[in-house]
Amino acid sequence: MKKIYKIKINSKVYEVELEEVKEVEGNIESSSKAKVKEPTTNKIATKGGEGVEDVTSPMPGNVFRLEVKVGDRVKKDQVVVILEAMKMEAEVISPCDGVVESIVSPNGTAVELGDVILTINRG
Repeated sequence: MKKIYKIKINSKVYEVELEEVKEVEGNIESSSKAKVKEPTTNKIATKGGEGVEDVTSPMPGNVFRLEVKVGDRVKKDQVVVILEAMKMEAEVISPCDGVVESIVSPNGTAVELGDVILTINRG
């Protein structure tokens, strides 16, 4: 399954496409089969409950620093989390305007690709 994320590194926004792969007898194989490409949203979040965006980790790493707290108002493309991965810091940006509803992964938490870090209420 392929996912497209936006990550911000050193003030520059990059769009990356990630695909789950596995190694079979020394060969790397994609877990997805060729099919018609579905439209993508270019968001770093997936939709949670109605009116809520789950901000997810675009890569494995550690939550180095939360830039927001519960109740903070955020703007689309605002940096909300700094991840540390392989001795580098990567900024995770808000996919929408809203209010931080919950922190799921606090500072120091190890996260995997797709783990929810925080939720934003769009209401």
